Amino acid sequence: MSPTLPSDLPDSQLIATFQSGNLSGFNLLYHRHYSRIHGVILSVVSNPEDALDLTQEVFLKAYQHLNTFKLASQFYSWIYRIAVNRCIDHMRRQSKHHVLVDEPFCEETFYRTPANPLASLERDEFHQQLHAALPALTPNQRTVFVMRYKEDLPLKAIAHQLGRSIGTVKAHLFHARRTLHDQLLSYFQCEL
Repeated sequence: MSPTLPSDLPDSQLIATFQSGNLSGFNLLYHRHYSRIHGVILSVVSNPEDALDLTQEVFLKAYQHLNTFKLASQFYSWIYRIAVNRCIDHMRRQSKHHVLVDEPFCEETFYRTPANPLASLERDEFHQQLHAALPALTPNQRTVFVMRYKEDLPLKAIAHQLGRSIGTVKAHLFHARRTLHDQLLSYFQCEL
């Protein structure tokens, strides 16, 4: 039986503890990072059941490979990358079509700040429409879009997390905006 560890230990100490044979280190890492990783996955795949399954798969993979983890990296960055890659793989298998458009998306749409209750309701309705439109994106576009606008990561960090160039990330983001613009065009026309 593994001794109980203090819950305020830094990730690096929990990893070292796990690597030395105390499984409690991983249990604390799991509880510390589960909600955030699950939130990222749910944002990307949209299906709650799939998100739960994928979250478990991500933590299982992390558990299986934690003995080879290099302490020079941050645990969250490492498991975040596992989660993003797992989401991309999942969406590739689920993807059935790609939507093509030729109009750019207005970036300000994602930064609406409600000034009154009506504006708050409009924002909530827009977010529902946006959430419903996300499946029209390719797996890479959707991942980059979520990382940029939900996780609020800079392009350089996204490129690093995905192991891609900044140019590739910008291209995915550009195409995601165009696709969403087309998908949400009827929503904006109804507002007039």
